[in-house]
Amino acid sequence: MFWCAFLSLCFGGGFNWLILVFSIFCAISPDFDFLLWKILRKKFKIQSHQNIFHHPLIFIPGMIGIGYVFASLFEVNTELVSVVVFGDVVFHFLHDSYFNAGMHWGWPFSWTRITFCNGFPKKVNQQFVDAFYKKMDKMKEGTASFVEEITKRSAGTESLTAGKLIFWLFAASSIAVFAFYF
Repeated sequence: MFWCAFLSLCFGGGFNWLILVFSIFCAISPDFDFLLWKILRKKFKIQSHQNIFHHPLIFIPGMIGIGYVFASLFEVNTELVSVVVFGDVVFHFLHDSYFNAGMHWGWPFSWTRITFCNGFPKKVNQQFVDAFYKKMDKMKEGTASFVEEITKRSAGTESLTAGKLIFWLFAASSIAVFAFYF
C-alpha cells in the first residue's frame, strides 16, 4: 500500500484504489502455487512451493506484461502500473530469498539457489536445502520449532543485518510518505 502511494506521488498522479488492489494481487501472486504444492507435495515429493512461480527471470517480465494489459483495460497509467508490479514482485522475491534455503534467481540458466539471509547474496549448498526440507517435513506445522526453523529466529537473539536495516528504513520512509500524502 505504501509502495503504491509512494509511486503515485512520484508519477504525479493521485491515489487509485484499482491500482492498489492490483498491487496487492501482484505482491502475493508468486505464492499462488501454494495450494497446488500443499495437495501434491507428498505424492510427488516436492520440497517447496517455490518450484513453479518463484523464478524471477521468467515471472517478473510475465507479470509486467499482465500489468500492461491491466493498465490498458482499465485505462490507468501504464508506466505507474509497470513500476508497481516490478516492485511488488521483486520485493516478494527478496523477502523469500531472505530465507536460508534461498531461491533460483538465475533459472532457467542456473539451478543455483541464492539467499540474502545475511544481507548479502550467498550461494546455497543443495545438500543443505535437501536436509532443511527433510527436517521441516518431519515437524508439525504450528509448533515453535517449525516456525523457528523456517525463520531461523529465536526470541531476543536476532541481530540487525544490512538487509534488515534497509527493510526497516524503507518501511519507515514509506509510512512517512503515506502519512504526508493522506
